[in-house]
Amino acid sequence: MRRLIIAALVALLPLSGFAQQAKEAPQTAVVSALLGMSTERVVAVGFGVLGGAVGLHTLLGGTAWTLAGAGVGAMFGNWWYIQRLDNKRTSAVLSRT
Repeated sequence: MRRLIIAALVALLPLSGFAQQAKEAPQTAVVSALLGMSTERVVAVGFGVLGGAVGLHTLLGGTAWTLAGAGVGAMFGNWWYIQRLDNKRTSAVLSRT
């Protein structure tokens, strides 16, 4: 009897909602719309936050230093993104001349 119930459950599993895949919404559009920034900028700032927080926590330890490192890392990531964008614009202008 136990095998019959298990066989029936296995046979009916594809008909249930558990076996169906959900469609995923594009996440990049949501992030860009919420923050008003491009995906590349969000990634650059995120890596800056992570690197700064881990770096200062490793060097000095403590919650306050970790938060300070995250803030400095976010500013560095934003600065790096802006510099990269300016370099692309400058090289595009120079290639036209």
